[in-house]
Amino acid sequence: MKNERFPRLPRCLGLLPFALLLVVLPGCGGGEEEAAERLEDKSAIEVLEEAGEDEYTPPEDGELTEEQMEMYLAVQERAIDLRQAAAAKIADVEAKVDGSTTEAGKMFEAFRAVGQGVGVDLFTADVRAAQELGHNTAEYQWVQSKIFEAQAAQMMRGMAQGMREMQQQMGPQMIAMLEASKEAASTAEDKAEIQRQIDELEQAADQPAEEEELEPGVAHNIELYAKYQERIQELQQRNVQAMEGATEDEANP
Repeated sequence: MKNERFPRLPRCLGLLPFALLLVVLPGCGGGEEEAAERLEDKSAIEVLEEAGEDEYTPPEDGELTEEQMEMYLAVQERAIDLRQAAAAKIADVEAKVDGSTTEAGKMFEAFRAVGQGVGVDLFTADVRAAQELGHNTAEYQWVQSKIFEAQAAQMMRGMAQGMREMQQQMGPQMIAMLEASKEAASTAEDKAEIQRQIDELEQAADQPAEEEELEPGVAHNIELYAKYQERIQELQQRNVQAMEGATEDEANP
């Protein structure tokens, strides 16, 4: 039975001292063993401090390039090993906490893990990976934000198109139903109201679809993202799975 006064350390380790850092930081090769060694070479705090020194001036048109897309893919690929290694560190802490015979020992292991920054590496893995590959982390984070923006815009476009298609399919049926209701209406007022609704539907059907207003570069970035979509989504999913690997025991105690 768990002691409620000293609850088991969550997989995320409750890293309160680093909460603000995680809010401002997005994001959110060589194998896991080598990645674990690289995590020991530089702390997450050092990673953040170095990243804070990078500067990048985005292009005025806001357009991504193919080289930047390839950079993002390479960073995401390398970040997977780092996140898996970070998850293994968390699992090791869990084992030490659970293996302690006293509540004082459990708390000692928990606080030591927090002090060492165990868990923060999950969230800084992509920035660390960008540094290891020699990229400007400020540029990487801008690229990441633009890819997310393109993903969201593409999704919204798809939803809008789906709504338009549904309206086109349902419009004639709704008009037919209203026409039948109009025939059955007993008063002139009811007939007039139903006719007003019919006129609105017909007018909406005749209107061309409104052109979506996009921020500078977004249309270009959507088109470019589409070329890399499958690879990007696959790597993003693998990174999510690496993150989930650090929390699965928390969800299934």
